[in-house]
Amino acid sequence: MQTHRPLPLFVVILFLVLVACDVVMGTPVIPSTGVPPIDPQVQIEQAVAATLAMQTQIALSVQQTLAGMVPVALDPTLTPALTQSPDFTQTASQTSTLIPSFTPAGVWVRVSLETNCRTGPGTVYDKLGLVRPGETAEAIGRSASSDNWIVRLPSNPAITCWLWAQWTSVTGDSSSLPIITPPPSPTPTRTSTPN
Repeated sequence: MQTHRPLPLFVVILFLVLVACDVVMGTPVIPSTGVPPIDPQVQIEQAVAATLAMQTQIALSVQQTLAGMVPVALDPTLTPALTQSPDFTQTASQTSTLIPSFTPAGVWVRVSLETNCRTGPGTVYDKLGLVRPGETAEAIGRSASSDNWIVRLPSNPAITCWLWAQWTSVTGDSSSLPIITPPPSPTPTRTSTPN
């Protein structure tokens, strides 16, 4: 007859250590909780499923709100299998948008050739500035014969000067401009004659 020998204490302790470290069972355990960890792939799948469920709830709530119904409370247990697609229709329409163009009020003069702007009508008057081709000057008056415009100098609008009308084109109602009397012509300075 054979007698059973008790297991040595060393073997029992080794077995308990291996079980505690989960070497024998093959399933890892989180030491602080004693619960096996969840596979990262499973966690991702659960997160995606929860996100889809919430998106479905939001879409249903929006659809019901748009339909004039009272929105339902969000149910976190709803699964993506219960999704419904909202019925939204889009109607194309053509509308034209008017873009306003800037048309300044008043009368504007544009020159086609470089033209001097002077203190009065004619070359006997001092030159105050120059109006270049394509530049626009605001007209604030005109001569009685309409052969000169009294304008604000484009390079310095604080200066008003007389611009010969020969090379100009006008935008606006020039008949509304006041007629300006020219200033007296400059007196030539006397030069002393030697004795």
